Amino acid sequence: MDQEGGQATVETVLLVPLLAALVAAVWAGLTWATWSVDVEDAAAAGARAATVGQPVRPAVLAALPQSLRRAATVTSTGDVVTVRVRIAVPAAGSLRLQSSAPVVRQ
Repeated sequence: MDQEGGQATVETVLLVPLLAALVAAVWAGLTWATWSVDVEDAAAAGARAATVGQPVRPAVLAALPQSLRRAATVTSTGDVVTVRVRIAVPAAGSLRLQSSAPVVRQ
């Protein structure tokens, strides 16, 4: 009986950190995917603004969530709006997201 109880404890000690790491990795991946979509949407919003002659940067920043606005860089040439977001990640450096959208002239 004591050996079985000890084995269960060892298995639990090994599995709990692995499960926690797996949950953290899934959460990080979902967060990155959400931010990627947010950056794509912001680039499209900037391109729409440029198409109708409105300022690009305010449109891009309004489309981004508050948490990404400070890290955003907006570049607008005549034909393309590009949004870059650089996010500091503790112990891992930085995460860079970028999306571009064409400005359609009618």
